[in-house]
Amino acid sequence: MNHEEIDIEMRIWEYLDGYCNPQQHTVIAGLIASDLTWKRKYDEITALQATLTAGLEQEQPGMRFSKNVMDAVEQESIAPAVRSYLNKWVIRGIASLFIVFIAAAVWLWASSFSLLPSEAGYFRFYRSISIPTGSILPVVVSLNIIAVLLLLDAFMKRKRRLGQYG
Repeated sequence: MNHEEIDIEMRIWEYLDGYCNPQQHTVIAGLIASDLTWKRKYDEITALQATLTAGLEQEQPGMRFSKNVMDAVEQESIAPAVRSYLNKWVIRGIASLFIVFIAAAVWLWASSFSLLPSEAGYFRFYRSISIPTGSILPVVVSLNIIAVLLLLDAFMKRKRRLGQYG
């Protein structure tokens, strides 16, 4: 197929599909009526279009299709909802462990300062112990704070979902 035949086919398809403006529509209709090449291509395309549309009948589902589907769904047994996926004692144990870690971190931090009077009569904070910077304690404290915040967030979401909060 050369470029001219492709152009003719494209313009005929636009003519048949209604994508051309009224002026182009009259020009193409005139070419189909007067030119033998245009007439032959038009006949080929309309025959192809008729063949394609004849094989595309819409299939309708059976009259009882919806009823059959609903009957099949009704026969399936629905699993009962699980009351809880996690053991509450495990959650409480982890929470108490975090609380102990946080309490220990706060106690160590508070005991590292001593309140001693200065010469001017004002109280000053002095560090009595030092925690090395390579210590694991800041990491543990940070992880515990993040875990507590995540637990608090989950608790608030659950309350909101149940409609008891906000």
